[in-house]
Amino acid sequence: MYTVFARKYRPRNFDEIIGQQHCTTTLKNAISKGRIAHAYLFAGPRGVGKTTTARILAKALNCDNGPTPDPCNECTHCKEILQGNSVDVIEIDGASNRGIDEIRNLRENARYTPSSSRYKVYIIDEVHMLTIHAFNALLKILEEPPPHIVFIFATTQPHKVPQTILSRCQRFNFRKIGFEDTLGMLKVIIEKENIKIEESALKLIAQKADGALRDAEGMLDQLVAYSDTLIKEEDVRNVLGLPRDDVFFNIQSYIVKGDTKEVLSLVQQMTVSGISPEEMLTGFLEHLRLLLLVNTNVKVDIPPKERERYTNAGSQLSSDVILRIMRFLLEARREMRYSENPDIYLLEIMARLSTFKAVPIEEIIESLEATPYSTERHPVVSEKKESYETDKIPGYETKQKDALKEMWKKVAGAVEKDSKTLASIIALGKPVAMNDDSMVVEFQKGFHRESVKDNKKLVEKHLSKIAGRNLRVVFKEGGIRTTEKESAMLKKALELFSAEVLSRGG
Repeated sequence: MYTVFARKYRPRNFDEIIGQQHCTTTLKNAISKGRIAHAYLFAGPRGVGKTTTARILAKALNCDNGPTPDPCNECTHCKEILQGNSVDVIEIDGASNRGIDEIRNLRENARYTPSSSRYKVYIIDEVHMLTIHAFNALLKILEEPPPHIVFIFATTQPHKVPQTILSRCQRFNFRKIGFEDTLGMLKVIIEKENIKIEESALKLIAQKADGALRDAEGMLDQLVAYSDTLIKEEDVRNVLGLPRDDVFFNIQSYIVKGDTKEVLSLVQQMTVSGISPEEMLTGFLEHLRLLLLVNTNVKVDIPPKERERYTNAGSQLSSDVILRIMRFLLEARREMRYSENPDIYLLEIMARLSTFKAVPIEEIIESLEATPYSTERHPVVSEKKESYETDKIPGYETKQKDALKEMWKKVAGAVEKDSKTLASIIALGKPVAMNDDSMVVEFQKGFHRESVKDNKKLVEKHLSKIAGRNLRVVFKEGGIRTTEKESAMLKKALELFSAEVLSRGG
């Protein structure tokens, strides 16, 4: 039967574990000194060796030569744990055994001594998935553990584990595995398996794995099945659905030039070729992240040639502009989840970016200081708009905020029957005041505010029904308010640099 690389090349002792020396050294020393805890928490990203380390720890505790930091992998206990059929090392999936009944059974069985081993070891993977009642049941045995029991909890989300559990465990934080370490392990595999693959293709796999060695091994396995000859970089991109290496550099260049046509053409090519809008947006954000780090001379774990390329590209954008674009794209990625047409939404995002003039804030300030402005020259600033200073308007009630929140919550619940997406956006609004004929609602994000505005009649219909009288909705922007002078200054800046406000607040 075929064994996948991730299992075939799984470490068999602490010294073979890659990139987690800070954890393995501590565990080895603790075993040598007889300082064995009754509960351990292994926290960190997926695919970095948490469960593997837990199994090696179980072998170290139960080896015939142990407890020992160097299990022999030859004795009966080591072999049983390696094969996954030791009756005294119990692995539990926290996602599918998360209820109180399962933990009660565990607690009951834990009272009995091991059948043949030195320790009975419970390895609970994704422990954060347990219910609160299950955690409470588990807490009882952690408070008074039998001397023959060792618990090893593994989780990718330690913040979801109750503090009462965390405080009774020795915690080990596992890190993402570095690019060079991942690449080195892949080279070991291809040498032993006699796999022919381009260096650039192997580096791309290591880079795409993003610190998860198991993912890198899985991708290599998939590519070996795909190609029975030389694996090329283009094969990696085709199989994994990755954009070409130069795509994001080209997108950046087109944005800087303001070439909307080329940006949209390139994005359209990528989506037609099967690359998802989410992958495109995430990929461009990663490109900007590396650009920012290289721009600020931060050490980045990428090949030297790649770093040189980012250094050259960094001259096109200042760090301040990169941060502003990243902030805009992060908000756009969140909003993309609500979009029924992510392909079209991505085109809109990229079109807006291509019309954004990348001018450092320092240049804007210098130019404004040298250019006189007045609100009279920009009548749009002085146009009469609805006043949002509701605490100064007679008839507006701003004190009973809890009652307003409850009413707005009911509106979201009523709208959910028409549109769950709209209801979730409505729930983000904050009602701040109400009088006899209107309610003022604040939204931090412009996209949320506009979405509700587009459905204003529907919202007002439900609001009026809940309130028992006709009410209209007045929309208020979240974030910092600007004075008339500041607004005029902002408008002048936008005119001077043909610029656009990409994001406000948040």
